[in-house]
Amino acid sequence: MNVLQGQFFSTAFRVIDGEGFEADPVIGQMHQYVEFFSGEREGEKLFCITHKDGLPGTTLRVARPAIMGLLADARPSPIPLHDDQGWIAALQHYLDPADGIVLVTRNTDGSEYQTYISTDCAGWTRQA
Repeated sequence: MNVLQGQFFSTAFRVIDGEGFEADPVIGQMHQYVEFFSGEREGEKLFCITHKDGLPGTTLRVARPAIMGLLADARPSPIPLHDDQGWIAALQHYLDPADGIVLVTRNTDGSEYQTYISTDCAGWTRQA
């Protein structure tokens, strides 16, 4: 399952190398398919992503321990998480190790699922 498709938004996150993040060719490829937003809060530059032509859905920032707890508590999905374009790996490479990313995807039937990304793992869970 490719999680960066459909109607989605992410939580805010920091990166460890802003210049490298913005110059990375994989991140550049992502710009063709998703929207990137950035801004500053309390002197820190934050990023978030949404579906193409989407708007940020939250300014919430999630810490890595919360991501690990969410992954541990999530019901495992029988559908594997695919990263055939290397987008999740690129996000993980630049993600600040203290942060995590939650992607919230809303399906046309009203259901949603969350994808959880930290520097060393990623997973997703479906909720009604």
